[in-house]
Amino acid sequence: MQIIEISPFQAFRRSVTTVMQVVPKELRYVAILTLLGGAGPAIAIWLNKTIIDEITRLLSTGTTQNAIALILAQPLLLSSLAGSLLVNLVSDAIANINSFVYTSLRDRITGFIQGQVIEKVATFEDIALFETPDLLNLLQLTEKGMQRLPELCVRLVMMLEGIFIFIPAILLSVSLAWWIPLILFSCVTPAMYVERKYRKQVWRVEKTQASVLREMNLYKTVLTGEIYAKEIRLFSLQPLLLERWHGLYRTIFRAMEQIRRRGTTAVISWSLLSGLGFALPYLYVVQGVLGGTHTLGDLALYTGVILEVRRSLDNFMSGGSELYDIALATTPIFQLLELEPQLSVLNQRHGEKSRNRLLTIRTFKEMGIGKLYQVKHCRQVFASKIYLLPIPIVITPS
Repeated sequence: MQIIEISPFQAFRRSVTTVMQVVPKELRYVAILTLLGGAGPAIAIWLNKTIIDEITRLLSTGTTQNAIALILAQPLLLSSLAGSLLVNLVSDAIANINSFVYTSLRDRITGFIQGQVIEKVATFEDIALFETPDLLNLLQLTEKGMQRLPELCVRLVMMLEGIFIFIPAILLSVSLAWWIPLILFSCVTPAMYVERKYRKQVWRVEKTQASVLREMNLYKTVLTGEIYAKEIRLFSLQPLLLERWHGLYRTIFRAMEQIRRRGTTAVISWSLLSGLGFALPYLYVVQGVLGGTHTLGDLALYTGVILEVRRSLDNFMSGGSELYDIALATTPIFQLLELEPQLSVLNQRHGEKSRNRLLTIRTFKEMGIGKLYQVKHCRQVFASKIYLLPIPIVITPS
């Protein structure tokens, strides 16, 4: 049996297709709620800018009117305050609704994919699935992949939320200066690429350590299961088995820690560049406020835009990296589902050979071959292969 190679992109596409087939309505609801929740922060930032500009203008006039009466007398200020309050209330409500929807999505996807894998393994005709090391490793990786697939919805929603936050925030930053979005995005891209690179290396290590993980699970089953409970206590095998389990754990941990340490160092170095990209436009706006070209509302606007752009880019970075990680982790699931038993293939080939032999005998019969030769030939041909024939053979004198 050959394990079919599936690229991370193919695994991601099949994962998304599976999720859309299982929970189509819930995904539409989540997308609509995410669109509303993503546009909310940008609207709130713009309203806060308007509020600050209006308050600054009123303070500059030196009015002594009562504050409440002054607010009620200013329609723009009053509507901005009401809109800001409404946007915050709607954003909080959407966040609470999404938490319940995520739980339902996770449960339904988990049940569906577990059912498919269990059915595939239970109806697999070839016992070599449980005897070949590579296939056993595939089963181990599939079990971990089933735990990661329900996260796909959450990460997709995070990516959508990042997009819906990023686009309005970028449009607001363009209102200050056209080059600000270019600096923000170009300074964050290297860190995203480096993180993706090291996540791929972590997956390669995890894939090569699947046999070690199976051995760890074997020791865990022996130590904590009820089958060998008496024997372990009778012969005092706990220290020996525990020492071996800890040794295997240290082997996996060291391999993972080495790559993660290098990845953390590289990501931190490139993150300093992204911090510089956020600082330069901020200094530009501060200089504009001191020079009179920008208002205090513009300073508040850009401060909010920085936070939202950082939030959206964090969603992009974490969501994109996690999606790539999930695509790698779910690849064994689809490799297992595409696996074909070798036994059924052999039976099919033997069936085709048997049909050819049957056609040969019928041809001999049509040519007038005698009964005695026909019976002897049938005994030689079908004595050891009769159980593989798809149709019964009846030999009669002619």
